[in-house]
Amino acid sequence: MIPVMEVVLSTILRATLDQIQANPDILDVILALPDAELSDAKGWFGETAIGITQGWPRGAKDLPCYAILLASDAETIVPIGERMGKDVVDQVAKTVTSEVGGVWRGTYRVEAWAGNNGNETLYLYHVAKHALILNRSLIGRSGLSNIQLSGGDFEPKPDYFPEFVYRRGITVSGEYDATALKVQKMLSKAQSTAIIGDPVIEPGLPSEALGS
Repeated sequence: MIPVMEVVLSTILRATLDQIQANPDILDVILALPDAELSDAKGWFGETAIGITQGWPRGAKDLPCYAILLASDAETIVPIGERMGKDVVDQVAKTVTSEVGGVWRGTYRVEAWAGNNGNETLYLYHVAKHALILNRSLIGRSGLSNIQLSGGDFEPKPDYFPEFVYRRGITVSGEYDATALKVQKMLSKAQSTAIIGDPVIEPGLPSEALGS
C-alpha cells in the first residue's frame, strides 16, 4: 500500500483548527506573543473560517487557508527484484502473491495563505508548526519515517494569483514504503518451460483479480 500523507496532514490541521476555534485560549500555549497581539490572534481565529485545500487555492474566496502541496516524491531504494517481502503461495487458488515496490522519499508543503495580512499568515504558520511537532508520532504511525520539518517564505506568483498574497510554508519530508501486491498464476509442470531456478508462474493477474 501507499500512505496518503496529504490526508494525514489535512486531518491534523483540521482537528487543530477546530480545537482553537472552539476555545481560542488554547493559543496561550501555542503562540508566544505580547498580550495585545495574542488577543488579536484569538479574536481572528475565533471569528474566521479557515479552509484546507489539496493543491493551490483557486481565488480570494478560498482565503485564508492551508494549502497542502506535494513538493517532491522520489524513489530512493529499490530492492533486488523489486520484492519487499516473502512470496505467498496459495496452492488452492494456484497463485503466487508478491509484495513489490521500494522506499520513497516524499516532501509535502503545508502553506499558510492569508490574503494581504502578514500577521495572519504568521499565526497560521506557527499554529501549523506546533500541530505537526505535536503530532509527529501520528505522522510516523501513518507510514512516514525519518521525518524532518523545515519552513520558509514563498514568493508571490502574480501570473497565477494576481492579488498580493502572503505565503509561508512548513515542509514535511520523510521516507515511506510504497508497495503493490502482484498476483500471478502458477503453471503446471507440463505447461512450464521455465529454466531451473526460475519461479513457475505465469505473468499477469489472474482473471478473478481483474473482476472478470
